[in-house]
Order: sequence, then C-alpha cells, then structure tokens
Amino acid sequence: MKRILLFFLLLIAIVVNKSMIFAIEDQGKFIDKNEKETLQVKKDISDLLNKRANLWNSLFTEETNIKEINEELKELVAEPLLTYDIEAFEEIKNKHTGMEKILNVDILKLRHIKSSGDRIVVHIEVEWLMEGFEKNYKERVDYIMDLIKDSNKWKISDYKVE
Repeated sequence: MKRILLFFLLLIAIVVNKSMIFAIEDQGKFIDKNEKETLQVKKDISDLLNKRANLWNSLFTEETNIKEINEELKELVAEPLLTYDIEAFEEIKNKHTGMEKILNVDILKLRHIKSSGDRIVVHIEVEWLMEGFEKNYKERVDYIMDLIKDSNKWKISDYKVE
C-alpha cells in the first residue's frame, strides 16, 4: 500500500513540476501590448532627448552653424517648443553664456502615458549627467512631456517640470 501511495505521489509531483516549468517558459513569450508600447515610447523619447542634447553640446564649438542647428531642431521639436528652442540656442551661441555640456541622458521612469492618435502626453523622470565647471554631477528631473506625430515622426511639442 505504501509503495502504491508513494508511486502515486511521485507521479503527481512529476506532473505538477512539468506543468510549472512550462508555465514559466510561456510567461516570457508574451509581452503585454501596453508594455511594448511603453518601451517604444521610452525609446522614442530617449532618442529625441539625446539628439537634442547633442545639438546643445554642438554650441560649444566655434564652427557650429546656427542655421544648421535650427534645421536639425525642426526634425526633433514642434511648436510651441520649437520657437523657444531656436531663440534660446541663438542667444546661447551669440552670448556664450555660462552653460554646461550634457554628458548623458537617461530616462528612469515613464508614468501616465495618455495616447490619442498623433499625440502623447507622458510623465517621465529623466536623469541628466552634466559636465559641471568644477565636477560632473547628476540631476533628476520629473517632466510632463507632450509629443506630437509630424511627418510620421514623433517630436517634442512641449514640456513642464513637475
């Protein structure tokens, strides 16, 4: 009787173990649609912020052409932020104000993504690695960022610091 009971328990343990292993394997195969969209939005915003940071850093070189920067800005930024950026970049280039290079941009968190067709509003936490005058430092900033789709590309239209 004990052998039959032991055999029966062993058989149940094997069946349960086999189904648990397959359940774990199946978990990784399916990515939630919202999670996939969130990852894409994070990548798009990261690309935009890094390209914009590169334009900012290009203001440090003498051979930088402000007209070329403005054209590149138009590929990354939409109104109303575009007008502000063009004016700010021109002022910085002409007056050489005390500014710091952006060494790295890292998106830490995305929250509250609201998408409606050609517009996305997202709350993000960004960590900026800056080249300071005395030493490098990190700064974390929370933003509410508006993105719009223009010519089949996402562009930053506006943002507010939270």
